[in-house]
Amino acid sequence: MGIHRRNEQGTRGTINWRAFDAAKDRLRIAETKVTAMRAANDISLLAGLWEEFLTVQQQVFLRLRKAFEQGPARAWWSNVDIERRADEMLQYVMQARHANEHNIDNVTKAEPSHLLIRPKEGNQLTFKHFIAYNTGQVSMVSMDREAAAKTVISFVPANIVLAQVHDRNNYYDPPTSHLGQPIEATPIRVAELTISYLANKMTEAQANFGPSVT
Repeated sequence: MGIHRRNEQGTRGTINWRAFDAAKDRLRIAETKVTAMRAANDISLLAGLWEEFLTVQQQVFLRLRKAFEQGPARAWWSNVDIERRADEMLQYVMQARHANEHNIDNVTKAEPSHLLIRPKEGNQLTFKHFIAYNTGQVSMVSMDREAAAKTVISFVPANIVLAQVHDRNNYYDPPTSHLGQPIEATPIRVAELTISYLANKMTEAQANFGPSVT
């Protein structure tokens, strides 16, 4: 029994497996960026890692294109490219990378830490007395006992959110969906979903065009 690829790399009109292997290497680097994003305890670091992720995920797509732009997989790659441009999240990630490379505007926005005040039940609060103040180090609130018994107060740490990006004359808002499903458009979640999409496409390509066993 031997293992061979249906189309050997290096022949015109066939699949470029060196480019495919390079895409897998870049995907592993992208995964390290997401791991670092999850562990980041500073919003400047998180913003920088997101920008690095944008660069690396683009490199994955470029190497996949190089691998499958000719030969029997050309139609498959064309469908991937069409899907990338049609999907709200993938399109946003692509345009955010372009904006980060070619524009001076930030692709993220900083949100300062703050207190979140909400009712325990329902969607309305009524106060007889309420004062909010900041000492420079600590944010504090004071309210009447009746309102306090019905209130939940939580601290929301500083964070970054995705910004609207533009490339040339087109503007792209942070995505709300991916492949028809609603998403939470945080940098970490969007990066995770992008990696999942790329990994699935690589598995699909390997199954359709990769080594066969005889």
